[in-house]
This record gives sequence, structure tokens and C-alpha cells, in this order.
Amino acid sequence: MFENIRKQLEEREQQIVTRIQNIDADKTKEDGPLNADSEEQVVELENIEVLDGLDEMSREELADIRAALDKIADGSYGTCTDCNESIPIKRLEALPNAIRCIQCEEKSEQAG
Repeated sequence: MFENIRKQLEEREQQIVTRIQNIDADKTKEDGPLNADSEEQVVELENIEVLDGLDEMSREELADIRAALDKIADGSYGTCTDCNESIPIKRLEALPNAIRCIQCEEKSEQAG
């Protein structure tokens, strides 16, 4: 039933794995000693912060995608984690790693 969504998630998973590998490679380049020029040091430190942020976001998305793929495999995909109702297919097609229906997601966001 969710074959197209599974394929979409697997493609996105591979893109993110590649992105993480590229970030790791870039971070390795940045691991050397800082430049002697203080202005260059600022730029290098900012680059490291950006790479760390991208890495964290990518790993979080990868975890969400893998959780969705696990749910497809065990048959629990498409069920809202809060109300246990079915998540509309249009929402899943738009956001394949959604874990809540729109109403529960809005409540969760309002709760903070």
C-alpha cells in the first residue's frame, strides 16, 4: 500500500547518507590547526559551526526516515502516534516521515 512512499523514503535516506559523508569529509578538512590570521580563524570557526548544524539536522532527518521505514516494515506506518487514527495519505505523501495527523501535530506545536 505504501510502496511509493517507501521508495521515496529510501531515496531520501540515500541522499542524506551521502550528505552526511560529505559533511564528515568537510569537517575533517577543517580539523587542522586554525589559520594564523584572526579574521580567517573567525571564518573557519563559523564554517565548523555551520557544518556541525547541518550534520545534526541531517542525522535527525535520517533517524526519522529510518523510523518511518521500520514502521512500514512492521505494519504500523500511517497511524498517528497521539490519537492512533490513520494519517491521511495526502499528508504522508507530502511528509512521508510524519508521525502525527495534522490535528495532533498542531496540538503538539501549540504545547511547545
